[in-house]
Amino acid sequence: MDSVSIKIITNRISMGRVTSNLNLIAPFLYTGPGASTDTTSSLYNKFGLQGIKGSVQSDNYYIVGTSGDDGTVYYGPINHAMTASGSGSGVWTVMNAIFNDVSRNNIDATSIYGVNPRLDGNVNLVGSWQDSSETTANSKQNYRKGFYYQGPVTAEPDASDFQVVWPTNPDGVKATFTFLHSVSGDLAVGGYDLFDASTDSETAIQAFLYDPATGRCSDIPYPGNYKTTTAYGIWHNTSSSYTIAGGAALDTGLDADGIGVATLIDYDSITGQYGNFRTYSYDDIDALNELLIDKGVISSEIERDDSIETHFEGIYFNGKDEYTLPATISAEDGSIGIGAIAKVKRLKEGGFSDAEWTLFDIPGSVLSTNNSVFEDANVGFAIYPSADGVVTSCYAGLLI
Repeated sequence: MDSVSIKIITNRISMGRVTSNLNLIAPFLYTGPGASTDTTSSLYNKFGLQGIKGSVQSDNYYIVGTSGDDGTVYYGPINHAMTASGSGSGVWTVMNAIFNDVSRNNIDATSIYGVNPRLDGNVNLVGSWQDSSETTANSKQNYRKGFYYQGPVTAEPDASDFQVVWPTNPDGVKATFTFLHSVSGDLAVGGYDLFDASTDSETAIQAFLYDPATGRCSDIPYPGNYKTTTAYGIWHNTSSSYTIAGGAALDTGLDADGIGVATLIDYDSITGQYGNFRTYSYDDIDALNELLIDKGVISSEIERDDSIETHFEGIYFNGKDEYTLPATISAEDGSIGIGAIAKVKRLKEGGFSDAEWTLFDIPGSVLSTNNSVFEDANVGFAIYPSADGVVTSCYAGLLI
């Protein structure tokens, strides 16, 4: 697919409908050696942008993701420039997980989900990788494990800077699939499951917290009788205070499927206590219907009692009193999917306010996500109709 920069300016926020003044670059992706630009196959096997944070030393951004079987890190501004390595005028680096106690021949399919810039110029990276040396008990599939990294952005990282993250459930059973989604401060969060391809059509996901100082994984205890819980974003507020964003559902579902309600929960790293749990659901059905009908995605309006699922994909805190939460709004049957932004205030008594919602429309797309946010910068993917079916594209955008 040709790399085309698109600048789209919209101004309809007064309708509570879409983002205002979005400077969109799509596709925004790595195009250097070994890059995957096949948009006709599964998105998750090809390319994706999954996390963004701002540099602590400049106005540049770190954007992390996946190209084919490789992890990628972009460092630079979000702009319409193009280099031999990809979109933007910054630098793209291919980074794959390596470990001291795992043969490189057995490390496949690195995917980077989260980044945390450090004051010393290094970064923390988290994500997943496939261990081709180990299979599940029925030998039907390889384990997908998580990783945690602390060091420089480099194409030749030191194996000693990586940690394998492989949680077990309370019964001591090792996870089949592990995904570390986000890192902030001294902690990371993700999800794992015990999926068995030979017997399971779906499986429950368990949100967990990872402490790299101890190497310990611990389940995050969401209040309520949820079968599936996720943790896609973590933010270090101050001192020992963290806030975790994700989702929860009464039904089971695979990691890529929609999750019922979006969630926020606080964590204190000194006491080990969780609190201020709250759920969120997008409820402006009129705005959603108007947008989806305009886009030709639906021909008749969604009813208010239809199953609309909401999931927080990440988290950003302005350092004062407001969280910005990228979200995905989807139908239970997978027929619709649209990105959104939720603004939530930190209340003086300690909890969270109601959410103010804005749909994050990618013009021309039939399905989109908003995967990660930092200040006014957003990354995600969108699916566009084409003569041959559909085309998948990553985007980076600035709200200007």
